[in-house]
Order: sequence, then C-alpha cells, then structure tokens
Amino acid sequence: MRPFRDRRRIVLAQRQGFARLALRAGVPIVPVVSAGSHETMIVLTRGHRLARLMQTHKWARISSLPIILAAPWGLLLGPTCALPYLPLPSKITFQVGQPLALHDRPCCEVEAAERAPTIYDRVEQTMQTMLDSLYEERLLPIFG
Repeated sequence: MRPFRDRRRIVLAQRQGFARLALRAGVPIVPVVSAGSHETMIVLTRGHRLARLMQTHKWARISSLPIILAAPWGLLLGPTCALPYLPLPSKITFQVGQPLALHDRPCCEVEAAERAPTIYDRVEQTMQTMLDSLYEERLLPIFG
C-alpha cells in the first residue's frame, strides 16, 4: 500500500531482520526489484493520520487506513481495500541483481545485530539503483 507518488522508491522501513538472518546463516542476499506493479492500483495515502484520528489502534489494532482508487469501486478506504479490483494495465518488469556476499561463515546473533544496519543500507542502495535503472527505461506505464 505504498502511495502512488512513492512508486519509484525502495521502502524497506528499517526492517533489518533479513540482514540478521543472512548473516547468521552465512548466505548472500539476492536483491530483486520490480517496476510497474505499483501502477496497477493508485494508492492515494497510507492513511496513518486517519487511523490515528479514529484511534483504530486501540480498538482494532490497525495503524493505517489506506485510501485507494481502484476499478470498479472508485475510492476504497481501509478494510474495503481488500475487495477484489480490476488492475490498471501496466507493464511490470522484474530485475534480479547479483548476490551480495556478506560473510564467508555464519556469525552469532550479537555480531549479526551489530552488522545488520550496514548491510541494510547496502541492500537498500543496491535495490534503489536497480529500480532507478528500470524506471529510466520506461516510457509509459502501460507500454513500459
């Protein structure tokens, strides 16, 4: 439910569990991005402010009420976003990047937690570069 205006941005929201897991297992991270999937439905807002105003976290454990524009319904709010919709036509392009080697051997939880922010930044920057290159090749959402 990323807003349409942010469709060209990688948003991992500081979730670093993938980096800790890869470090503990001693495996590389393979970055994968797609361009075009966020053009099949127009998310106007995530609705964090609206959820705060309605205090949905207290009574429904919901921290956002997204507002989307989707056919055939028009505007959908919050839980109604789960209704099936007709996606807008869009060419979706995927790119699989080179594996990012992190370590030759598995490491402990403490070391993984210390190194995770650096790995996170590296992965996020790599993915953003990949996404930027995909969007540079796109002419129009439908034709790619």
